[in-house]
Amino acid sequence: MTPARFGSPEDAALSEWRQTPAGARVKQVTVCGQRAEVVIELQPGYREWVYCVRGPEGWRTTVSGNGPTPSWEDPDTYGWEP
Repeated sequence: MTPARFGSPEDAALSEWRQTPAGARVKQVTVCGQRAEVVIELQPGYREWVYCVRGPEGWRTTVSGNGPTPSWEDPDTYGWEP
């Protein structure tokens, strides 16, 4: 199955949360080339870090978790495919 693609890293990151009652909203976005770190704030005050990559068809999520991923912007550290 081909992963869903989106027009922005924010849309890609929020796609996992749209069908939940968590009240997700984008707190911060950092784009570095073809990669992005999106911090999602959930109710009440919980944060989730979502990492996205951009390919020819748009942005998709690669990994997420409840804390930041060091060196996320370095393709030599993490070989996330666009």
